[in-house]
Amino acid sequence: MAVANKQRGFTLLEVLVATTIVGLVFGGVFSAIVVSNDLSFRTQNSFARDAKLRFLANVVMLYSSYDENPPHSLLPEGSRLEYEEVALEFAGEEIIQTGKLKKFTLGAYDIEPIKGLIWVPRIIPNG
Repeated sequence: MAVANKQRGFTLLEVLVATTIVGLVFGGVFSAIVVSNDLSFRTQNSFARDAKLRFLANVVMLYSSYDENPPHSLLPEGSRLEYEEVALEFAGEEIIQTGKLKKFTLGAYDIEPIKGLIWVPRIIPNG
């Protein structure tokens, strides 16, 4: 009786197919991790920038409502703060108001310009 000598193992084709499948799976996982990290970085930068812009707008609006300029220590370096009075007009005649409307623009080299509108009440002395 002849005993068949059968070798055990994988063929070259099976090894190549398995390697290709493993490579595709690892490639997909790696790209998902890279995209996730990039999105996380962008989100953190966006939150930091928005918080800074919100703080600056609140500072300018707070001081403007008292008809004052904010201290330079609260504003970023190299910032320029410009005010413009906005006249309310009705039928060509200016309305007598109890305050004034001011438009402000705050710009600096490291932030996008902030623009806003604030109502500044006039302080009427008692007496």
